[in-house]
Amino acid sequence: MTAKFSEAFRLLWRHLGLFTTIILTVWLPGNILLNYVAYNVEGSSDMGFLGVMKMSMWIETIFGPIYIGALVYALFQIKSGQTVTYKEAIVVGFKKWGPLFAARFIAGFFIGLGFLALIVPGIILTVRYSFLDPVVILEEVKVTTNARSRSADRH
Repeated sequence: MTAKFSEAFRLLWRHLGLFTTIILTVWLPGNILLNYVAYNVEGSSDMGFLGVMKMSMWIETIFGPIYIGALVYALFQIKSGQTVTYKEAIVVGFKKWGPLFAARFIAGFFIGLGFLALIVPGIILTVRYSFLDPVVILEEVKVTTNARSRSADRH
């Protein structure tokens, strides 16, 4: 286990510029938008903490698949012994935005139903779909059905 953490920190340190650039490209504009709306738009000063959290959640839902796709692709290429550029990674992030957004939406719906039924089915589905992002990004699978079943197979 210590070896895995050492490898993770080594990868992070060696490619810190790439990872930081990918995340900041997506999150910096999102945070600027969030702060602008929270402090400058009429009536938004009444949003409070929960309003800002909801808006932050929407920004993550919309823009998250871009940087997650880019990071997963970049890490896969690095672990495969290949070099990856920022442009390559961010293009994959944008290209996989639609399938990843759809797969996350569908999985989130089923997980939500699982939590409504009882807590345990929701937890089980959350664990089963934990590999959904890499499956959608790295494998050519059908988003509506195969991505979820493929993620469950990874366990």
